Amino acid sequence: MDNTILIADDNPSTLYLLEMHFREAGFTVYTAKSCRDAIKQTCQHLPDCFLLDYHLGDDTAAAACLCIRSHERLKNAP
Repeated sequence: MDNTILIADDNPSTLYLLEMHFREAGFTVYTAKSCRDAIKQTCQHLPDCFLLDYHLGDDTAAAACLCIRSHERLKNAP
């Protein structure tokens, strides 16, 4: 496990604080400000775990979760 996390939130302040917290905890952090970007980052990086705001600007996190759960390597990711 590489300790990677994808954080998706459309609030810039929240995203920044979460990113800093997880970086300081030793994670490689990928960020997304929209559902579309979260799906793109998921496909590109295959992170170990996810922290998704439910209400993103362009959709809900449910769409990103469907993408995550459909990938064999990610289907059990926290």
